Amino acid sequence: MSISGLRYENEGAHARREALPPAAAALGAGAGQSSSSYDALPIPPEQLREWREATVARIRELPRRRVLEIGAGAGHLMERVARGEEVHEYWATDACPAAVAALTARAGADALLTDKVRLRCRGAQDTGGLPAGHFETIVLNSVVQRFTGLARLRTVIEGLLPLLAPGGSLFLDGLRSLDLARCFHTGVALARPGAARGDREALLRAIDEQVAQESELLLAPALFGVLARDVPGVRAVDVRVKRGVHHNELTRYRYEAVLSTAEPVADLAGAPALGWGRDVTDVASVVGRLAGRRPAVLRVAGVPNRRVHDEYAAMRSLFDPREGIDLAPQEVLAPDPEVLCGAVERLGYRALLTWGREPDLLDLLVVDPGQVPAGALSGVCALRAGEAGDCANTPARARAAQAEAVLRRAPGEPADRLAASAR
Repeated sequence: MSISGLRYENEGAHARREALPPAAAALGAGAGQSSSSYDALPIPPEQLREWREATVARIRELPRRRVLEIGAGAGHLMERVARGEEVHEYWATDACPAAVAALTARAGADALLTDKVRLRCRGAQDTGGLPAGHFETIVLNSVVQRFTGLARLRTVIEGLLPLLAPGGSLFLDGLRSLDLARCFHTGVALARPGAARGDREALLRAIDEQVAQESELLLAPALFGVLARDVPGVRAVDVRVKRGVHHNELTRYRYEAVLSTAEPVADLAGAPALGWGRDVTDVASVVGRLAGRRPAVLRVAGVPNRRVHDEYAAMRSLFDPREGIDLAPQEVLAPDPEVLCGAVERLGYRALLTWGREPDLLDLLVVDPGQVPAGALSGVCALRAGEAGDCANTPARARAAQAEAVLRRAPGEPADRLAASAR
């Protein structure tokens, strides 16, 4: 149907929403979840707003005259991004008919959105009828973790790349870190009342089980360098840690990646580097280096990540019987990431926060906009990986589906042989 130029097309065949938990479906893709894994209480609204604002700010760094959002959910991004004067078209898809109908009604009643927004009901893998070579930016916001595995992610990426205009970008947000999976589940386990007084071995087994039974797709940040090497058309990869002053599971364990088809204006993999604890030890020493020399680019490498430090230390302590079992605050010889970024930005630099050489370390890329033009960047995250398969888990629900498929194919086989085949 058409409402003053706004189109809503139900494709039917793929009108099934990805298997989102109820909280995430209600909140929409803008934040990915509304309750904390630590205590099941709602994440405070100001923290969710900060998360969404960081996502909007990142999208605004990209060309966006014509935007496609995959998995629009409750429309949080649409409301913010589509209103920009530089946005001429905002296409959005979602596999839930009710969500698309609600967004259609909302956009149709808004004079600013009516002529810009086009909605379709379909799954992430269904690109039929979407214009090829059209979009400057395509957004997958907090939907990738619901994919059944790395193969599906790659299929979706390869299906979306032809829709990009020359030099366009694919923005993936809300990615969950595989490298910090055990750290995350350690924090959740120790947050339970009485956990620190329990049996160490039992706690380790429980954490092992939670990691093994992880239902969502977790991705190592190094994966995207592999995809840049293996997927035709990707010329630049920019992986960053989420910005934000609040410390929660969103800022600790999720991150974002941009795959660009544009030639990078700079490859930061070989940027001059200062080692934290060796060349610089605090904010003042970083500021002094920048103010005195005004480099075009600089990497501050190996900054301890205050957001995850306590949980990472507790994770390591569990393997040492001489250590206690708790989440007591630990001394961190580094400032809060946002404090460090703010100090750099006050000098007129761009501050790009990314993962460091170890999971509990960060790198800060400092870029002078007067010497490095705006555009696609490569080598922000300097991590390297050999094979894509080492950079992702297989979600438990995908393994269960595989086992069920084996059972359906061979109903007469002995159970032990079927189980082995499923594994």
